[in-house]
Amino acid sequence: MSVFCICASSPLSVRMHEIRAKLTNKAYLLGIGIQFTGYYIEPFLDQFDRTMLVNIADDFNFENCEHLLCRDGCSIDGEYQVESLFCRMHKVQSLLSEFCGYVRVLHLFIGESGIGFESFKHMQCRIQDFPSQIVSAYNQVDDVPNLHVTIYL
Repeated sequence: MSVFCICASSPLSVRMHEIRAKLTNKAYLLGIGIQFTGYYIEPFLDQFDRTMLVNIADDFNFENCEHLLCRDGCSIDGEYQVESLFCRMHKVQSLLSEFCGYVRVLHLFIGESGIGFESFKHMQCRIQDFPSQIVSAYNQVDDVPNLHVTIYL
């Protein structure tokens, strides 16, 4: 199962319910799902000072993001992905922008659930470069890459 997890660290003067509400509203407008229940909790996440764990999904009905993370032109259950990976990651970038001013660091984990920390390719990027950096990482492998992306806000 493909997953997309965000660990937010170092909160700045905001109540958790306020940022959750903003993120939920933004995700709804973007047509992607978001959950705060932490269904993707791998043991290696304990090494991060995580204040908030957020999972992004294809929509609010599912816990995975097969469609969101599939390669351009892929077919899932006979349904072809029409929106480009760049456009889908641009939506994610828009959601990530909601964290600006609230946290200093975001750790994003993109890939297969159940793999070890050592299986992730580790990279850093600025939030404005996020879509192009993800597309570049996809272009270096044949399948969905396992990425740990650190974004400093």
